[in-house]
Amino acid sequence: MKKRALKRALLGLPLGIAMGHVITVILSLVIGDGRFYPAVPSLAAQLGNELTAVVVQTVLCGILGAVSAGISVVWEMDQWSIAKQTGVHFSALSLVFLPIAYLNHWMERSVWGVMSYFLVFLALFVVIWVVSYFIWKRKIVQMNVQITITDPTTAYTQNKNKLVFEFDKLYTNYPEAARAVAACLVDGGANCTIKSLGTAEDATLPILEVNGVEYELRITRMMQAQRIVLKRVDAS
Repeated sequence: MKKRALKRALLGLPLGIAMGHVITVILSLVIGDGRFYPAVPSLAAQLGNELTAVVVQTVLCGILGAVSAGISVVWEMDQWSIAKQTGVHFSALSLVFLPIAYLNHWMERSVWGVMSYFLVFLALFVVIWVVSYFIWKRKIVQMNVQITITDPTTAYTQNKNKLVFEFDKLYTNYPEAARAVAACLVDGGANCTIKSLGTAEDATLPILEVNGVEYELRITRMMQAQRIVLKRVDAS
């Protein structure tokens, strides 16, 4: 889990920098005098020059992107409830995003400015969460119908390196999930054997052989439904 969080954080760092650039474009449009401001003028005035302001803003935006991407692993903590996942995700984003927004002068530096910025942030978080919930809920319903009435070897194949399953039941451990997936594959006519069950305690993942190809099993939770992914062991 820590390795996945670190990998995502490294990928999120340049995305955060890019997001910071987009924000400066929006702020320049809001100022509306026809000029582009690579940093908020008040930040440049505070730091003495525009170059220093851009460097500081770039570093802070990189941190923001890294944390935002890294903290996404909480949605894969299958032993957590959706309330805990949401609370940890929101808290982590708030503790990073709001101070960075304040330091970059993206908000008015007053009690009302901070409160209004937080309310906007909260509203956006809620909207994104609700939209994501209904998207995943619809996908889960469709996938469950497919698994019930369609040959599983075609119902949940996404690409040559990955098989994805969606279940309403929340499997509490890797061996149980591996057996459920294997049973689903066998029922669908696939030649599937469990090479190793794995355990959550020592962070070893189950290995399943499906039609002569070995897959590593991973469990994630998406809005109170179980998402189980089989990824080819030999995939790059």
